[in-house]
Amino acid sequence: MSKAFATRPFTLIETPIHRGGKDGSLDEFDRLASTMAVVHNAILRGLNSVYLQAPSAKAQSNRASFLQYCHKWYEVVHAHHSHEEAELFPQIERICGEDRIMSANVQQHQAFEGGIQMYAAYVEECIQDPASFQPAKLTSIIDGFGKELSTHLADEVENLRGLRKFGEAKGVEIHKAINDGGADQLKNAGLFGAVPFVLAAHDLEFEDGMWAHFPPAPSALLWLIRNVIWHVHRDWWKFAPCDSSGRMRELETV
Repeated sequence: MSKAFATRPFTLIETPIHRGGKDGSLDEFDRLASTMAVVHNAILRGLNSVYLQAPSAKAQSNRASFLQYCHKWYEVVHAHHSHEEAELFPQIERICGEDRIMSANVQQHQAFEGGIQMYAAYVEECIQDPASFQPAKLTSIIDGFGKELSTHLADEVENLRGLRKFGEAKGVEIHKAINDGGADQLKNAGLFGAVPFVLAAHDLEFEDGMWAHFPPAPSALLWLIRNVIWHVHRDWWKFAPCDSSGRMRELETV
């Protein structure tokens, strides 16, 4: 066995705040795009952790738990993109007063959605029969959509920055829509599944600890999740990029 952090094969996104904040020339669009980048990085870390650990998770004792962990990644990314298409993108278009300005992002979703659904179907099939799990098949499915997904997650951050042409006031409204939508998703997500997954895929020390207060949730709730709820399915979260304290950890790989 060797060890690796969940920073590959799909590259994490540097936030605009971290990239451009050294000269102080930041605006609301840099800030809102950075919020989205942090969310997208949780998705990428999660996918990396699945890809890297699939071969070592073949052991009988790990299969069932690993497959549940894999499915939580799907639940999170599916909920994120569904929310964007149904609520966030239409909100942005209303705020900016221009139709279809987010259509390129939706088109990118369509490019990899089939692969993600194939991933979900295979994981669900294996959950019913863990002995049938073939790591190479799972990583092959990810190879089929991972690059397109990774490119999209980075592109969307830059597309959001490009909305600055509509003015700073619109940026404030868009940022609020992003934050409100994120809060609603956390409320509606499974407290024992999707919510711990997001925390387990967010590195509190990323970019020198700049995002240590993410996600914006009551500290008492975050403490409860990390210290109590986490342990209900600790056999799932042992595959996560981060430990219960939010620090990146080395994952067992082959």
